[in-house]
Amino acid sequence: LKVYPNDPLADSARYELALLLVRGGQNARAERLLDQIAGASGSSLKEPAHFLRCRIKMDLGKRQAARQCYHSFLKRHPSSPHVDRTRQTLRDLGDKQ
Repeated sequence: LKVYPNDPLADSARYELALLLVRGGQNARAERLLDQIAGASGSSLKEPAHFLRCRIKMDLGKRQAARQCYHSFLKRHPSSPHVDRTRQTLRDLGDKQ
């Protein structure tokens, strides 16, 4: 990633690395990688990266940040396969959608 940050496979590598970092409890590093994917134009991984960012916030107990993230997710990715899970999570957070 350092040598070829704009390679067509770079976002895929960032996402896979972020998943490993989350599993290892290194959420801050994972979020930085996911933010890079979010800033990439045309990346096919924007939707799963956004969803993972929301899950990280939830796992860290940042309920308000997670709520905002999930609302943003629904707005940006209304056709995502994660929509139902996102809506359920928002209901669990007290939203009355």
